[in-house]
Amino acid sequence: MNRIREARRQAGIKQIDLCARLGISQGALSGWENGKYEPGSAGWLSLSEALGVSVDYLMGVTEEQKETPTPNSEDERNVVRMAGRDGSYVVRRLSDEQYAAFKALLEQLPDADF
Repeated sequence: MNRIREARRQAGIKQIDLCARLGISQGALSGWENGKYEPGSAGWLSLSEALGVSVDYLMGVTEEQKETPTPNSEDERNVVRMAGRDGSYVVRRLSDEQYAAFKALLEQLPDADF
C-alpha cells in the first residue's frame, strides 16, 4: 500500500494541480493512488519532491515523513538527485565544473516519459 493520496491530501494539493505540476494525466495519478499501478523511479522522486515527503514514506516502507531536500537555497546549489529503477535515489552535491558537465550530458538525452 502506498501513501500517495494521503500525502497529497496532507499537503493540501488537488489531484488536478499535482498532475499539472508533474506533467501526468489525472488517470495516471488516480491509478497510482489506488494502487492499480506504480510510478517509475522518476515518478516516485517527482511525487516525493512535490509532496515534501520521502520516497520511502510514499511507498509505505517507513513511517517517517522526512522531507526530501530541495535545491532552492544557496546551500543546495549544484545538488543532483539520481533515481534508481527500484525507487531508491541518491543526492550528490557537485562542483561547478561537474554540474556543468552533467547538465551538458543531460541536454543531449531525449526527454524521458515517466
